[in-house]
Amino acid sequence: MTNKDDTIAVFTENMRKSLDNLSKVFSQYNKIIENIKPTILAINRILENSFKEISYASSFMNRMKEANFICWELLEKEKLIECLKQKTNEEFLMFYDDCLGEDYLNKIIENTRKVLKKLKYEKLFNQSVKAMNNGDFDLALLGITAVIDSSFDLMIKNDDYKLSKKIPLIIEKLENEEALNRDDINVVLLYSTYVKTANDFISFIKFNENEPKFLNRNWIVHGRKTLNANRIDCERLIRLLYGSFLICDYIR
Repeated sequence: MTNKDDTIAVFTENMRKSLDNLSKVFSQYNKIIENIKPTILAINRILENSFKEISYASSFMNRMKEANFICWELLEKEKLIECLKQKTNEEFLMFYDDCLGEDYLNKIIENTRKVLKKLKYEKLFNQSVKAMNNGDFDLALLGITAVIDSSFDLMIKNDDYKLSKKIPLIIEKLENEEALNRDDINVVLLYSTYVKTANDFISFIKFNENEPKFLNRNWIVHGRKTLNANRIDCERLIRLLYGSFLICDYIR
């Protein structure tokens, strides 16, 4: 057996262990998602009017939700408008990544790694990132999904999550029709794009139905995904993982 075969064998075994307790997984996701849904509904009820003066921000948020991409960084207006001109979702996301700079994803990865080190799931995440950088995107998706499952399970067991303290303040601003600052908008972007992306990811889609075009946990962990994966797909799941830590105020 070659070194590469050894690495893949260890990698696969680590993932198998992380995914053993599948019956609990959906309840873990749902606890967190259900916890933030009332917040999203409250925001959405008053968001449309508040975003009239910054309609490009609202369009950007909707485009990100359509692309199943969790984000918390609003571009400068000129770049944002140019980003919205991109025709396909992949072109839109690639342009967005280019605007953020090539080191931005590495910063997200490094910040995610710091949290996972506390949770003791850093090793599998590192292997998944290595697979992504080697172009083994499907293997990376499987590994990151396993890390998401395990992280959620541990956070729920420890009751170690809560909503950001910023949210009630933002809702109060929206209700009073006060202007949102850039940081406020970024928090709204995070919560709104998170719910859409996470719901699609955990939705149960039977294997006798058409393969979903978005990333779906059930299809990934059971090896049913046949659509070509790419680096953007891996970034989607890395952002889902890190976004979960941000949503749960897990990063102090």
